[in-house]
Amino acid sequence: MTDEANNMGLLDRLDAYLAGGGDLRRGLYARYRSLVNLRAVLRRRRAARGISSEADFTIPRKSGFARFEPGRFPETNAIVHEANRELEKLDPTRVAQPEIGTKGMFVGLFDCDRLTLDSPFVKFALRPDIIGAISAYLGVVPVLVRIDLWYSAHQPDLNRTHFHHCDWTAISQVKIFVNCTDVGADDGPLVMVKAAKSREIRRALKYEYDVLGKKHFVPDERMAEVGAAEHEHRFTGPPGTVYFADTSRCFHCGSRIAEGAGPRLVAMFQFLRPSAFRLPLKFRAGAPFRKMAREDQAPWQRMVLGAE
Repeated sequence: MTDEANNMGLLDRLDAYLAGGGDLRRGLYARYRSLVNLRAVLRRRRAARGISSEADFTIPRKSGFARFEPGRFPETNAIVHEANRELEKLDPTRVAQPEIGTKGMFVGLFDCDRLTLDSPFVKFALRPDIIGAISAYLGVVPVLVRIDLWYSAHQPDLNRTHFHHCDWTAISQVKIFVNCTDVGADDGPLVMVKAAKSREIRRALKYEYDVLGKKHFVPDERMAEVGAAEHEHRFTGPPGTVYFADTSRCFHCGSRIAEGAGPRLVAMFQFLRPSAFRLPLKFRAGAPFRKMAREDQAPWQRMVLGAE
């Protein structure tokens, strides 16, 4: 048993067990968590049908991702500018070894406590078309649980986080990534396998999600054995490129930056269903942006922020 498991209480261990393993166990646990919040979930389903009409694009369920060129969403110019300003203010020792060396990238660069409704990050996250598309994909109005900046630099040796995996956080989720630097093939782009193919691979590998993150990273040779390479999609592009990704249903990896290339900086937005395993059973308690909600906002906006 790992040190993390030893430090977990009985209920936490049970939660980790149910959120881990294969698709069937996880699916049943997600249904139970939905029943705990049934009234809120039903309201979010009804609201999703309304806000979905605001979207002029879709996130295909079969692939689990979508990509958009710079300029598609007006807020991205300001997001890129502010992200690079944050990087300039960063103490270089914070992204040096051993922190970035143990994870392959540095996260948590962004102080979300400084965000307001006027921030381009929040305006982007609350766009009706974006929430409409995510709601149509997930079937409910989601909860915004994270806004962050992710920084990656070249590492001479790959570690487990550089290899393909599916996120345990939920059975389905949407993360939005905005390239804040130019990301080419050598700059550690996000690499994804379509959701339909990923499901086949999980079955072939008898893959198990792992909440503790110790055993669900798949070596390249195992992915090659099941023919994943020909189905990989690399999300390269200049600053302002946007991609929506279901990192729970899709195998993915990234931050494999070649020597002399990078660094890579992306803004990340994470949206979850109320039944997501990362959230507490009473999901509003895990919504970090709920204090931003105002009474004069549309109900779907208050739902996204976690106030309803």
